[in-house]
Amino acid sequence: MLKGEKFVSMPITDLKAGKQVANVKKLIINSEKKEIAGFLVAEFKNSNIEKAVVYNNISSIEKNTINIKSFDSIQEFNSLPDLIKLEKNCCNIAEAQVLVENSSLLGSVKDFWIDKKTGKILFLEICSVPSEQGTRFKGRLDAKNIKKIGVKVIIAKEGSEKDLIR
Repeated sequence: MLKGEKFVSMPITDLKAGKQVANVKKLIINSEKKEIAGFLVAEFKNSNIEKAVVYNNISSIEKNTINIKSFDSIQEFNSLPDLIKLEKNCCNIAEAQVLVENSSLLGSVKDFWIDKKTGKILFLEICSVPSEQGTRFKGRLDAKNIKKIGVKVIIAKEGSEKDLIR
């Protein structure tokens, strides 16, 4: 398991060349499958062409780096129509509001955890909505209770507020 916030700016290492070749700029989430589909990346070499890595092209994810078999795993973003479509409707999960189907506000997402091997979202860390008193941790919402991930809002199944793991 790894926190979603850890991915942004994480280095990407080319195992064939034995060196770091890029950093993660942005996560691209597949909201239907509730998983990371890929990453927009910033290459170390000067390139004005936007690049991306599809999650399936990742060899492994370690504590402090993402490993790819070779530099060929980093592709031009414009050549990846599936990622382009997902990125246009991409949610920044760590800032999303969580609503229960009955329209009550559960809170906001502080962070989320993923399975490193599959990229699947495992659960969301939910906090109270920021107020003058600050925010407080409310619990973890298992991904099975997520009905829909929208651009700025996540819809949780009715009754899921009872399933928060504290």
